[in-house]
Amino acid sequence: MALEVKLKNLVVETLNTENVSKAIFGEGSDNPNLNSQQSQFIISNGFFSTAGDAQTCLFLLRGNSTDDSETELFLDGSSARFVLEDNTSYFFSCQFIARAENGDSAVMHVNGGAKRGSSANSVSLVGDPHNHIIHDEIGIGDVKFAVSASNGSLKFFATGKSGTNIRWLGKVDLTQLKY
Repeated sequence: MALEVKLKNLVVETLNTENVSKAIFGEGSDNPNLNSQQSQFIISNGFFSTAGDAQTCLFLLRGNSTDDSETELFLDGSSARFVLEDNTSYFFSCQFIARAENGDSAVMHVNGGAKRGSSANSVSLVGDPHNHIIHDEIGIGDVKFAVSASNGSLKFFATGKSGTNIRWLGKVDLTQLKY
């Protein structure tokens, strides 16, 4: 199955959706220093000084929880995190869904920001993330965010429910601006 993306009736890219793990559109694809993240969709509409300095990306996180402790969610479901680029600020808008083994579900939306200076140990959250639980029939906690100074990554944590097997999926829309 192939997907054609059209802009003003012009085919920009033909993408094989059978085995896709990354798609990049616009000048962000020309940036040789672009972090190679797993399973993301990147869109840019030009740039300020170098390709990729003004763009947005979309990626998915997933994980499982079995208790009420914080469970980290990853790009590959096990260990891959989104590593922030040097000298860049970020705004993230996230949609999370949780589904328990018995079919109960929870849906939430979270917004927040982060930034990274000239090295991995200069990462920080910008302000406090805003969590909005839209529906929760499981009785879970919320989703939290942190940054890792060891590799400069953004970390996502979900809080489950004791004695309950829960699958988590998060769609993260991350807008980044480099200067």
